[in-house]
Amino acid sequence: MSNEFDRNKLLKMAFPDQITYFEEHPEAIIPGAMNNWHGKLPGGYQRGMVETANLLDAPSVKLGRGEDLHSKILRSQTRREFFATIDKVMVNIGLAPTDIEEMVKGAYKMAGLIESGKLIKQIEGETIPAYLLLRKKGYTHYDLVQ
Repeated sequence: MSNEFDRNKLLKMAFPDQITYFEEHPEAIIPGAMNNWHGKLPGGYQRGMVETANLLDAPSVKLGRGEDLHSKILRSQTRREFFATIDKVMVNIGLAPTDIEEMVKGAYKMAGLIESGKLIKQIEGETIPAYLLLRKKGYTHYDLVQ
């Protein structure tokens, strides 16, 4: 069965079935198609921007800006709470947030786009279990990668 067939099949699945499918077929989550997931990880650029702008305690979702795409859980959290949830999930699955932060910051410091992209894809691959657990908790794909 090709990856293209799998993706088309996934589009038609109900949310709980998608999670089950991804758990059984983690290769179907294509690192690199995770968009801005790395930005939400420890050391990620989104965390840095939010902190610099003093928005850690602001709501994670601005009303009127695509809130219907976001989960109820994210709409109820501040950015600080959301980032803490990501970190806690990583610890629960055996990933050290400090190690992920070091890798993410290292990727951002790389001069070459190709080398940086390869490391980002590796980071995404290693953190897919955290992504899946967050989806199980009720976060949408959009919450995690936009």
